[in-house]
Order: sequence, then structure tokens, then C-alpha cells
Amino acid sequence: MNLPVESAYVMTAFGCHVEGEVSEAKLAQSLRFLAELQAQEGFVTPKVYLADTVGMANPQSIARRVDLAREILPQARIGLHLHDTRGIGMANALAGLQAGVDLFDASIAGLGGCPFTGGAHGASAGNICTEDLAFLCAELGIETGLDLGQLVEAARLAERIIGRRLEGRLMHSGLPTRGRAATP
Repeated sequence: MNLPVESAYVMTAFGCHVEGEVSEAKLAQSLRFLAELQAQEGFVTPKVYLADTVGMANPQSIARRVDLAREILPQARIGLHLHDTRGIGMANALAGLQAGVDLFDASIAGLGGCPFTGGAHGASAGNICTEDLAFLCAELGIETGLDLGQLVEAARLAERIIGRRLEGRLMHSGLPTRGRAATP
């Protein structure tokens, strides 16, 4: 059966909860494996995501690894799957944007996460928040086509449904009113 492969994910591209930091050499090995598989099977994966599965990335590692992925897979659009485990998920997203990344995995109110990577305290942060990422893009003049007010409302609804405070910043602070629509 010939099914098109639309995207590929390199999980734990920055670090692993068992092995610790994943070296750039090990990431390069995984990316080369994907390139070889594509050549062998005669297909091209248009999108390749680097996943910070356990939240170990930092802005410098984002920039270096995006460059590495582009070097090994020049035909692919590189995306990022980021978590906010240590509070720098949005800094990592900014580093990705600055590196030219335009594909991001995110979730409303940061829901999701990797339950088996909770660390010493059994707690694991979720994904970066869609509404916070969309706000960052708007502040940088990057058009997303997303309605920030609706994203904030969706995040607040998710918080009510879950029944506990969720991690999103914009959902709690609201949209700024300087020259924009009032806070929803």
C-alpha cells in the first residue's frame, strides 16, 4: 500500500528522561536515517518535526538543531514540538521563529504532555499554549490567521472543564488593550 508520508517526528530530539541530553551527533544520526530511508523508498517527507518531548531544549539548542536538520534534510520544512517543562517553552518558540521555523505543535491551554517523563516529582508540563504562541506571533507581526479572542475563550473553557488552573499566560492576563480589541 502506498500511503503518502506527510510528516515525520524525531522524538526526544533534545533530551531524554532516561539518557539525559541527546547529542547533536545522535540527532544527526536519526536525521540521516530518515534521509536514507526516503532515498531507499523513493519518497520525500515534506515536514519534519524536532520534538522536545521532555522539555530539555533551550533557545541555543533550538537554533543549532534546526540548522542541523535543514542541512541534512534540505527539502523538508522543519517544525518544532515544544513543551514548557522548565518554563522556557515560549523562549524556545521564539528561537524557532528566529530560525525561520513556521510549523509548531501547540495545544489550547497547554493541555497534553508526556506523562511518563514527569521527573522526580511525577509532574510533567504540557505542550506550549496555542494562545500564547499565537499572541507571540501577533506581537512580532507574524500573521497566523487565528483569532486570539477565540483562543483565549477556548483556553478558559478548557480550564473550566478540567477543573483546575491551567498553564496559559494569555488566558489569565487577557489581551492588552493598546490599540486592540478589549480583553475578552
